[in-house]
Amino acid sequence: QMRIDDVDTDKLKFTDLMAMIAERARTKIETEPQKGKIGKKARAVRFIRIMGERNNRLYETALNKVIATATNTLFETSYTESAISELLSYPHSPSES
Repeated sequence: QMRIDDVDTDKLKFTDLMAMIAERARTKIETEPQKGKIGKKARAVRFIRIMGERNNRLYETALNKVIATATNTLFETSYTESAISELLSYPHSPSES
């Protein structure tokens, strides 16, 4: 940490980073066209599936608990880790939900 401080590099605060990620996720979900059913939780389900695919691609695991926490925070839902697992186990195309 001292070396980083000595370099006098501008640092991004963690809270600012999280706010930027949340805003980017909201924007992406709201602006992309949605096919399939449009329900109260359709955007949350779309976010879950997008994040599940991304995490599987990058980390070779969906990280269900992380997705549940992010979804519940962004969309004021109450998904559990097992509910995320169930949603991700159903076949779908990326443009559904």
